[in-house]
Amino acid sequence: PVLEKHDREQVEVYCYANVQHPDYVTARLQQKVEAWRDIHGLSEDQASALIRADAMDVLVNLDGHTDAGITLFARRNAPVQVSYLGYVNTTGLSSVDYLLTDRISEPDTFFDIETEPRQTRQRFHSERLVSLGDTFFTYRPPDTDIQPAALPAAANGDVTFGSFNKAPKLNAGVLDLWAAVLRATPDSRLLLQGRMFSTQHGKDKIAEHF
Repeated sequence: PVLEKHDREQVEVYCYANVQHPDYVTARLQQKVEAWRDIHGLSEDQASALIRADAMDVLVNLDGHTDAGITLFARRNAPVQVSYLGYVNTTGLSSVDYLLTDRISEPDTFFDIETEPRQTRQRFHSERLVSLGDTFFTYRPPDTDIQPAALPAAANGDVTFGSFNKAPKLNAGVLDLWAAVLRATPDSRLLLQGRMFSTQHGKDKIAEHF
């Protein structure tokens, strides 16, 4: 929806895609923009040269620190650089000028780009916070009609909780809370999935805490 709603008389959209396995979503997005640059497999120097050659006015980071692309923003490849959509926290980079957010993610911080922000959450960010109002997400449900499976607890008689979060998010406070939930829910189980659990050491470390 973001790509579709741009005024083509005012905005040209170039996408720099670091996609290892393109699919039907990739193909659909390619049809919504003026130029699609595949930078997968390029070095940082090569990707930076490509962006600079295209002479972007505004470069938008859509994945925060998830991918190595964040270092392209440290190189200041455009005069205005923005963080949006894929990462709701600060990048910590002085080279990223703005973070698009909303009143839910950043409560008590509601202003537009023309006004001076109140000194609330702003002090925790290297970027200038720009609120889009009630939400910064733009979402359209997928075309496929996916129906949820039957509730396992209805047949098994016990509840299985699950978390697919990365290890850095599983601090002692989180694990202590989960342990309390499990103790309060008879015969319940907790299913964890993540890279850290692919090794016996990772499994033992979590089990030891519980």
